Amino acid sequence: MGIMLLGAVKADAQKRKRKKKDQTEEGQDEFRLVATFLDAAKQKMLGNLEEAEALYMECLELDPKHDAAYYELGNIKFMKGEIDEALVLGTKALDLKPMNEWYNLFVADIHASKGEHGLAEQLYARMVDAYPEKYDYLYELATSMLYQNKLKETIKVYDKIEEMIGISEDISVQKEKLYLELNDLESAVGELERLSAYYPRESRYLGMLAEVYNANGMSLKALEIYQRMQESVPDDPIVQLSLAEHYKNIGKYDESYEYLRSAFANDKLGIDPKIKVMLS
Repeated sequence: MGIMLLGAVKADAQKRKRKKKDQTEEGQDEFRLVATFLDAAKQKMLGNLEEAEALYMECLELDPKHDAAYYELGNIKFMKGEIDEALVLGTKALDLKPMNEWYNLFVADIHASKGEHGLAEQLYARMVDAYPEKYDYLYELATSMLYQNKLKETIKVYDKIEEMIGISEDISVQKEKLYLELNDLESAVGELERLSAYYPRESRYLGMLAEVYNANGMSLKALEIYQRMQESVPDDPIVQLSLAEHYKNIGKYDESYEYLRSAFANDKLGIDPKIKVMLS
C-alpha cells in the first residue's frame, strides 16, 4: 500500500513539474511574440518594410492565428502596391475578427480600389450597423452604391446623413444631381429650394436652381428665380451677370446689354468675372 501511495505521489509531482514547464515555455513564447510584434511595428514606423515584413511573418510562425500580424502584413503589401496579396492577408485578419473596425475598412477599401464595389458595400454596411453614430461610414456606403448606379438607394443613405448632421451643400447638391439623373425634376428643384431656404443669404443656390430650369427649357421659371435673387440682393453684380446671360440666351439682347452694363459699372464686380465676360 505504501509503495503504491509513493508511486502516486511521484507521478503527481512529475505531472505538476511538466505542467509548470509547459506554462513556463508558453509564457516565454508569449513574451517572444509580443516582443517580435513590437519590433515589427518599430521597423514599419521607421520605413524598414522588408525587416518589418520578416518580423510579422515570425509572429505568424509563433501564432498562426495572430490577426493583427495578418493585418499589418496586408498593410505592408498594400504600401508596396501588391494589392491582391494585401487583400488575401486582410481577409485572413477579418476572418479571425469579423467585427474589427479597422480590418473591415481595410478590406472594403481594397475592394473599392479594385472596382469591386458590391463587396465593399457589404463591409461598409456592416460598419454602419456596428457604428451607427459614425456618419463617415454612411458616406463610404453611399459612394459604393453610387458606383453601382444604385441612385435611389444612395439618396436614402444621404437622407440618413442629413438626419445626423443637418442640411449641407454637399449632400443637397449630390441629391439634386441624382434626382436629375432619375428624371425627377420636382425633387431636384425641391432640394435646391430647401438648401436656399436654409441659407437665405447664399444667392448662389438660387442661381443653381435657375440653371436647372434653363437646362430643362423652363426659361420663365428661371426668370422668376433671377428676379427673386435680385429682390433679395439688388446690388449683386453676379445676379446682374446671370440676368444678362439669361436674356442673351432667349434672344432679348437689349435687356441683356442693360444688365451687363450695370454689372460692369458695379464696384463689387472683380476683374476675373469681367475678363471672363469679355472673352466670351
